[in-house]
Amino acid sequence: MMRIVAGLALLAAVGLSMPEMLRSNDRALADVRLSQPSFTPGDSGLLLVSFRLPPDHHVNSEPAVDLTVPGQTLIKLCGTPVVSSQEDSNVLNTDTPVCQKFFVPRNAAITSASLDVMVTYFYCSDAAGWCRMRTDTCRVSLNILSP
Repeated sequence: MMRIVAGLALLAAVGLSMPEMLRSNDRALADVRLSQPSFTPGDSGLLLVSFRLPPDHHVNSEPAVDLTVPGQTLIKLCGTPVVSSQEDSNVLNTDTPVCQKFFVPRNAAITSASLDVMVTYFYCSDAAGWCRMRTDTCRVSLNILSP
């Protein structure tokens, strides 16, 4: 009991309330969608990543958001994701999606498939002052049609 009282006194001393502690444990979440539902072999497109964040949280633009699509050959990612940062800061502008270009190889099979896209990013609590790396796996449906 004495440890609990001492812990609460310490929290009060550093200015953190219990609701603030609970809020700082909220989770960020990435969502991925395709720029269009269907492609033909040889087409290019975009994976569009948006973020749902708890209040008083942000996503860092550095280290950069990273996307991978492990274990599949239906699309090939091109270059690095294009992000919009807030002016003069290391904070990602989450009002616009992160865009990752890809192409569908010319020899891709005509199919409908689900792709698991892994999004790795760093998100931070502005109020509590911590940052964490997080990886979300998002499933998107891809249709490759006959040209």
